[in-house]
Amino acid sequence: MGSIYLIRHGQASFGADDYDVLSPVGVEQAQVLGRHLADMGLVFDRCVAGDLRRQQHTATATFDQYTALGLPVPTLETDSAFNEFDADAIIRALLPDLLTAEPEALEILRNAAQNRSEFQRIFALIIERWLAGTYDPPGLESWLGFVERVQAGLQRLLDAAHNTQKIAVFTSGGTITALLHLITRMPPPRPSN
Repeated sequence: MGSIYLIRHGQASFGADDYDVLSPVGVEQAQVLGRHLADMGLVFDRCVAGDLRRQQHTATATFDQYTALGLPVPTLETDSAFNEFDADAIIRALLPDLLTAEPEALEILRNAAQNRSEFQRIFALIIERWLAGTYDPPGLESWLGFVERVQAGLQRLLDAAHNTQKIAVFTSGGTITALLHLITRMPPPRPSN
């Protein structure tokens, strides 16, 4: 029986001008992961990543460890279905409706690096609204649209897979959540209000 390993990208550059770059910690996480997977004796037949730089860089930094140990490295395939949802677009679209209940939200989001816990709280409120589907403006990828995109990528992966293949999928946390939702049929958490 084959296996699919869902691997979240290493730590990105929170608070930097470009979040889609691994931080030094993120690079180290990927290297540690590569050594750990190699120590476990895992050899992968395929490697797929979304096309986000943090996903791609995590895959290459992980498999650089395999190369250093003389282990086979699969070719990195790219499928944008495994990209994370566009958090910036969701925040921009849903923030205006949240400001009535959370008037400080804009200032908190502007200073996210100095206000991590408050940023996380506001971000969670926005994502809860997105998951609920009641705040989906035109042109914004909805939660259901995101799940459909991820499901299409999973189906392409399964259609091309052989029964005994080990496949590494380098992706993001939201994408892994959607994949687990699809596999387990557990619904996403609903807003508490």
